[in-house]
Amino acid sequence: MERPTAWFSEKVAECSFCLDLNPDYLRRQPRRFGYLPPKDIPYGFILSKLERNARRKNCHGCKLVLRAAEKIKTEHGLDFRHAQFEFLDGEKDGELRGLSLSLSLIYPRHDDTLDLEALKTNPGPLKINVATCPNKDDPTRKWEWRISSPVYELFRTQEPDQAKSFVRASDSKWEALVTRPSRCGDTESDAAVQWTASQVEHCCNNHDLCEPQDSDSHQLPTRLLDLGPDLSDLTANPRLYIAHASEEAEYFCLSHCWGIPGKHNPPLETTRQNISEFLERIPWERLPKTFQDAVIFTRKSGIRYLWIDSLCIIQKDAADWMNEAGKMAAVYENAKLTLAAAASTNSYEGLFRTCSPAWSLESEEEGQPWAKGLAMRLYPLPKFFEYNQLGRKLADQTQVSPLLQRAWVYQERILSRRVLYFTPLELVLECMQSNVAESGQRWIDSTAKHDFNDRPGTTAERSLKWRVLMEEFTNLKLTRASDTLPAVAGLAKRLLLPEECEKDSYLAGLWRSNFLQEMLWFRRNGARSPKDKHAANPHVPSWSWAKTDAPKSFIMQALGTPLCNVSDVGVDSANGEDIFLRVDSGHVTISGYLLKARYTKTGVNIDGVKGVYYYAEKDYGWSEPNTADEVVNEGDRLYVLPVAVQPAARGYGEIPALVLRALADGDERQDGQPRTFQRVGLLNTSLLLLQSQNTFILEDRDLLVATLKKDIAFGESMLESDGTKRGDVDEHASSRSSRYNVSKDLPGLKGFRNDANTIHYFKTRGQVPGPESTFNDFFGTEHHALLKETSLEEERRIAEWKKRKESGKEQAQKRDLIRIV
Repeated sequence: MERPTAWFSEKVAECSFCLDLNPDYLRRQPRRFGYLPPKDIPYGFILSKLERNARRKNCHGCKLVLRAAEKIKTEHGLDFRHAQFEFLDGEKDGELRGLSLSLSLIYPRHDDTLDLEALKTNPGPLKINVATCPNKDDPTRKWEWRISSPVYELFRTQEPDQAKSFVRASDSKWEALVTRPSRCGDTESDAAVQWTASQVEHCCNNHDLCEPQDSDSHQLPTRLLDLGPDLSDLTANPRLYIAHASEEAEYFCLSHCWGIPGKHNPPLETTRQNISEFLERIPWERLPKTFQDAVIFTRKSGIRYLWIDSLCIIQKDAADWMNEAGKMAAVYENAKLTLAAAASTNSYEGLFRTCSPAWSLESEEEGQPWAKGLAMRLYPLPKFFEYNQLGRKLADQTQVSPLLQRAWVYQERILSRRVLYFTPLELVLECMQSNVAESGQRWIDSTAKHDFNDRPGTTAERSLKWRVLMEEFTNLKLTRASDTLPAVAGLAKRLLLPEECEKDSYLAGLWRSNFLQEMLWFRRNGARSPKDKHAANPHVPSWSWAKTDAPKSFIMQALGTPLCNVSDVGVDSANGEDIFLRVDSGHVTISGYLLKARYTKTGVNIDGVKGVYYYAEKDYGWSEPNTADEVVNEGDRLYVLPVAVQPAARGYGEIPALVLRALADGDERQDGQPRTFQRVGLLNTSLLLLQSQNTFILEDRDLLVATLKKDIAFGESMLESDGTKRGDVDEHASSRSSRYNVSKDLPGLKGFRNDANTIHYFKTRGQVPGPESTFNDFFGTEHHALLKETSLEEERRIAEWKKRKESGKEQAQKRDLIRIV
């Protein structure tokens, strides 16, 4: 950002420090600076300068900010020196809006008495980052650390007797101070229950999407906790209740973290051994703290029934688990409200949290009340709700809700009509249409939930929505890899189109209608180390993203022109179990062109394509796989199956291809049956890199010819009639716009040159013109003759292919019929 100018501050704003607390001024000139602000910055927001300005000019805006800063200093017991003061202008969900203030100091420059190691061990809400350190330019530079406070919000309260009472009339123009409601301060309080009831009532009365139309929308799950007819005794023993068929009543659900096995105690569970006892009573003292809190809040809300997974599904009973897991979608959809223990890592940390609701900034000046109705409090942290934070190696990853890091909770959140999040600072209610927080900030991004409820009308729309959902889902954590399919089964069932058969449309995480497209997934290295071993589902077919619990990405671009087709695909589940929950085997039979390849230390090399080595996105660590029979060593035979030609932004189309490993069939089978393969990765090539020896995969399609003709026309536009360079051609022009947009500086020249290099490389078997070659040598008549020759070769190949087809003759290269398991 440009340094503030004196003209702007002094001629537009009355005060050059606080900028009159005007949001427009603060948007253009925020009161902040970089890691090491020089002391002589004219408008650097240093607290000592702020104090002098407030005293000398009697600026009430500066006095207000200074008063807020003093409260932050007192709260943390630190002598902060610098401030970051700006107006946050968030307009979308997940963005903050209002006047923000945070403070910082540099250790040891500002205070060398601090115990830095103790602060690092237990920083609390403080942030500690390296500000300076030795480097190659200045190896003697000292280590310094920036210690920063949390971000605070300065706002107007909504108290009826406090509005905008200030000393000066001009102070009422402090529009950066947004009017906000108060927080309860204790999510267990009666005020919190009343706030929740009010928001749920508003949702019921105004949001059509939040009230399901199904006749069984209030039907009770198989089992629930019965909290008793008398809800006034908040700590009375509940009992397990088995609902009658079609019995209806309102109930709440609890969404919680079970904890890490071996690290946390498991939650209380219902088993075959204790179910009889629990049907009589569940002793209050045996309930984990989170369960107790959920019971208390449910009773205070006037609701008799509560569903908790570990108590309402019989644990260690495969049959009951399979039966109840298949009903999970309905359980959360039919609940009036889902209580989310968003700040707890296990079931013993509780549901409720307390915090200081707000600090008043009111004071007296010359016996008169000043800054009446103004307050400050901690800003919420949008990262708390951000799934994508989990895909990065960041120190503040711990700021993401532990609950929302769990893969099972993703489905619970999306399917629930309403979710009440118990966050560290306040309650947040999210429904199918909106979200609201006690503070009035829209700091939760509900895009995934709201987009899901905009149900797709076509299979293509459904496929794109599914791939987006699965990218987020696979980034989350599962205790058992075998839970991968069950944890999204409810979402999949809700995306079935009316005309589809439930048992035949969804296949181990992929949809039959867009199967080729959805096979184009790859393991994402970033959310976890690429060296990590990921747990595998041994019965899930290798073509499914659900084979391992590693994070995945999908090719979102439309499939383009298919180069193969699926002739048969299916999955099987033992004992007729729900295939949405479990598969025991699966296969796909594909007709396409299988290219032989080798795995080398440089990459995957397709036979006959000299000098091109592909970086394959490996489905698992080939050298350290989960099972011994999956090892891929250097020199091993692999196979590449081109799937489709996708339009490229520049020139030659891209071709995603599966990387396969043969399973004990050798290179040929003599019985006429399809050979069997396992998927081990994905790579991307292009029409240009495949070259003439492999263009048979295009059959009668003129995709390569069309691109070559564009190249020829583009190249000829750079030449005079005698084949020499046009005078206005710049050999080093950048590629900053369309490849074929010929203008004075020929912005497509860089891309054209790159492709020409590749063509020459293949045609001359590695002899690319050197840097001493002139423009005319490289781009002149010889080069264009080569382009035309390549185009004619491809046209002749297509003509021969069509001729054989029309005459009924067998093609020179036949399609392979393969089976991937």
